[in-house]
Amino acid sequence: MPSGSTKKVVLALSVRIDVMNSSKLKKFSFQIDKTTPATNQEKWTILFDLLERDKKTVEFGEPTIHILIDVSLERVENTDKTAKSKDFTVKQTQYVLTTVAAAAKQLKAGEITEEEFNDIVEATMSKR
Repeated sequence: MPSGSTKKVVLALSVRIDVMNSSKLKKFSFQIDKTTPATNQEKWTILFDLLERDKKTVEFGEPTIHILIDVSLERVENTDKTAKSKDFTVKQTQYVLTTVAAAAKQLKAGEITEEEFNDIVEATMSKR
């Protein structure tokens, strides 16, 4: 019987999770990516898109908000869990439909900065 051990390491991962509001007029899209550059240090990013339309019968056009976020070290563990799970949890989905939706409206109105918005979007990963 062999006495060695093995270890599985995921070097790259890309997952997209879409959340649609109840009217089907807004889609919140989270593309979660993990890369492991030559330095062997994981890098996680979230590409967030907000897509809006006037009617359900019309296709979504270009995103009204398109932001790339570097995940902070304290949120890497939850980002990893989210990326490897089947979907957002109920808590995460509710957070997107309430807090992220409200923050998107504030960002478009110039009431919060992009940095503040990024933090709110990134916090979605911790709402497990």
